[in-house]
Amino acid sequence: MDFNEPLDSTPANQGNAPSGQELAARRQGYIAIAVAVLLLALYQISQRLPSNQWTILLTTFLSLPITIVFAVAVARSMSNKRTLLACGLVSLFLFLPVSLGRVLIAANPSLLKSPLIPLLRILVLLFGAMPGLGPLLLIIAAAVLGVLVALMVKEMKILLPMAAVLALMDLWVVFGGGLVHTAVHAPPQKAAVAKTAMHAFSATLPTVKPAARGAEPLAYSVGFADYLFISLFFACFSRFNVAEKRILATQVVLVSVLTVYMGLVYALGSDLPALVPIAVVIVAMNLRAFRYTRSELFALAYAAVFVILLLGGMWWLGRR
Repeated sequence: MDFNEPLDSTPANQGNAPSGQELAARRQGYIAIAVAVLLLALYQISQRLPSNQWTILLTTFLSLPITIVFAVAVARSMSNKRTLLACGLVSLFLFLPVSLGRVLIAANPSLLKSPLIPLLRILVLLFGAMPGLGPLLLIIAAAVLGVLVALMVKEMKILLPMAAVLALMDLWVVFGGGLVHTAVHAPPQKAAVAKTAMHAFSATLPTVKPAARGAEPLAYSVGFADYLFISLFFACFSRFNVAEKRILATQVVLVSVLTVYMGLVYALGSDLPALVPIAVVIVAMNLRAFRYTRSELFALAYAAVFVILLLGGMWWLGRR
């Protein structure tokens, strides 16, 4: 097996010279490295800033666009199996054991007696060795899974129903009985496990160091699923040779909308489903790519009715 070959089964270029897609992926890899360094520096700098409302807002609204750019660059850089494997080894085997371990221990404290706990503690130390390293590994892990899912998408037009379903699912997760709703409204023990899961699978954005006295500053975070599906959509854009200008325009609009959306989260003081604006931007910026036959449109309509009824039933059961 040649790990340098493209992820798609049919290489775009049979010659020795790299194809345009490969050159674009290489360029995105350099961007990802530069953005990672910038993000890690921001995590270090934020720890040295004075603790007040303005520094918290500054670090949050500066770091959110950077993490999105990083997720997009990482996903688009995985043009061959070797890059995908390297990212998977670096992130998944360090990120998943730590995050899953925290959730499993919160759900079943008796696991603290497991012989694997010393190994888990070593991984936790590595995971938290540097401020910002944990969120970076989470984003890379999300990008790896996003690219793997993208490989199963055979046509660009599949992204529209995917985006719609993801938006509806995220609405249910936040408001209808999912993880976020459970963390707020469930009995204390169940809510504690849900909160642990949310923390373990979220990238906390850089924030200032808490003052010696007073409340700890609020730390904002972005969920694993948000980065996963951002990576999925942009990996598909690269696979289906969407024009670079269109990809860049989509990225700029997405960053702008999510930054404003974060401001809304701050103003309301509550969690909001991020996949809704993500889905809206992806669809709105690429409407011309979603062309369907009449029978396909009817099939989409039937599927939409089914999904809405299913989520309505799940919402009703979650409220009981």
